[in-house]
Amino acid sequence: MKIRKLPLFLSATMAFAVFSGSAVLPKSVSAAQQAYLFDFGTATSPVAPGFTRVSESTLYSSATGFGLSKTIASRDRGANFSDTLRDFVIDKSFSFKVDMENGDYFVKVTAGDGTASNKTAVTIEGINRGSTNTASGSFQDVTAVVTVADGQMNVDIGGNDGRVNAIEITPAVVMSGVKVESVSVSPSPSVQLSWNAAQGVSEYSIYRKGEGQADYTKIGTTSAAAYADNSVELGLTYTYAVTNTVGGYESPKSGPLTVTVADGTGQKPTVPGHFQITNATESSVSLDWDTVSGAVYYYVYRSSSEAGAYSRIAGSTDSSYVDQSVTTNVPYYYKIAAVNSAGLSDLTASVVSPIKKVIAGHRARQHLIQFVSGRPED
Repeated sequence: MKIRKLPLFLSATMAFAVFSGSAVLPKSVSAAQQAYLFDFGTATSPVAPGFTRVSESTLYSSATGFGLSKTIASRDRGANFSDTLRDFVIDKSFSFKVDMENGDYFVKVTAGDGTASNKTAVTIEGINRGSTNTASGSFQDVTAVVTVADGQMNVDIGGNDGRVNAIEITPAVVMSGVKVESVSVSPSPSVQLSWNAAQGVSEYSIYRKGEGQADYTKIGTTSAAAYADNSVELGLTYTYAVTNTVGGYESPKSGPLTVTVADGTGQKPTVPGHFQITNATESSVSLDWDTVSGAVYYYVYRSSSEAGAYSRIAGSTDSSYVDQSVTTNVPYYYKIAAVNSAGLSDLTASVVSPIKKVIAGHRARQHLIQFVSGRPED
């Protein structure tokens, strides 16, 4: 029986004899799609439910549609480990082939040994996907998203040891149609996202990053093909990406989707005038500026250098702010912007805080900064 003939819309409780093991429907995946779960080990050790046995002598043939490139060795470490982890096949160089429909797949290769250290290198479809390096009694996964274009997936195993306990292959459901349904600015800012629903998805994960942020942060999950982000702030710009999880595997992120929390009508506020530092202590810096007509909020930005990256540290409905998260043994640089429903103003020019606290060994640095800036010593 070819493993590729097992359709996933059959009942997960139906079992089919495959050699001395069994093949049952694995984790939830899309209807009419195919998952391939293989438990590698000896010809007599237990096979994990939902998996198909691959022993040391399970050679590839077109009749079965899967198998090894050659006869290798196997070991069973006993019942102290799970059915997938207790046993494995081993050889420093071999291949495992699976016939399957063309498409994208999530692949997980598990390698380790209950009683010995292990190093296994994994190449799939000609691309190095990583390696494992585990101590005795430890196991590690190599995961990848793999594209099959010729009707067969080829997994090449190498390394110092070349153990393999299990290989799990699940069809990837690619995210599509991610878009912004709406942006609300009042009474509470929010961004409503949607995307094309896909069969077999257990959940979608939503990721977001703000301007200047290199990495995404996961902000929520949902089982629906839509999500409302109610944690956005007026006038700011965000970039979103969405993934889906099928059969326990998370897809790659969708393409970036950027949105500014503004209604696109009216005029943005002007740049706040007379921005200045009115007071500084050893642990605080007080800022003040002119009220801007039409502004509903002001954002405060700070940097450790005048030309450096400025991070937004606070917001204020008033035309003043006291930064109490500093120790003024070094200068801080500040800018502000005004915001309304139309968007964000340009940033002000920067202002710099005076040094109010001197730590031993830093007096020379203080003199230098004051000399360069032209400010007298306090």
